[in-house]
Amino acid sequence: MRWALAHVARAGDFLHLLHCVPHAGTLHGVEPGLYSPPGAEADEDGEAAAAAAMVERRFGGMLAAAGVPYDLHAVVAAANASGRAAAVAAAAASLG
Repeated sequence: MRWALAHVARAGDFLHLLHCVPHAGTLHGVEPGLYSPPGAEADEDGEAAAAAAMVERRFGGMLAAAGVPYDLHAVVAAANASGRAAAVAAAAASLG
């Protein structure tokens, strides 16, 4: 984020931060050693909210200090590249 603020963001820019939370049902076999408990799919909204809060804690102050306005989007997506790509495309489409 520091690099992006120093080298990419310009005055007047508005950033959209997108954080993809892996869908619990897609984790097995993708990340060795990663455990997804049974029934984890039921709390994906909670996982997305927790991830958004984590991203806000890590980057919100930095963005505010730099005077860069932003929106934070946390979505649940498949843990593979095509799942993440679809989440990015859907988020971009929703912005208009």
